[in-house]
Amino acid sequence: MAKEGAMDSLSGMWMASAILLPVGLFFTYKATSDSALFNFDAYSNFFKSIFTKKSVSNS
Repeated sequence: MAKEGAMDSLSGMWMASAILLPVGLFFTYKATSDSALFNFDAYSNFFKSIFTKKSVSNS
C-alpha cells in the first residue's frame, strides 16, 4: 500500500508490528501460564457465557 501511495511509508512500516503485537502478546501469555492453547471447549464456553441471555427472576 505504501508503494502504491495509498498510505504514507511510516504507517506502512509500523502496520505489521501493530497488527502482530496483540497476537504475540496472547501467545506469550499462553506459553508462560502453561495454558492449553487449543482447548476449544474453554473458548466455546467463554463465548456461550457472553452471548447467552441470563434469565432474570421476578421476585
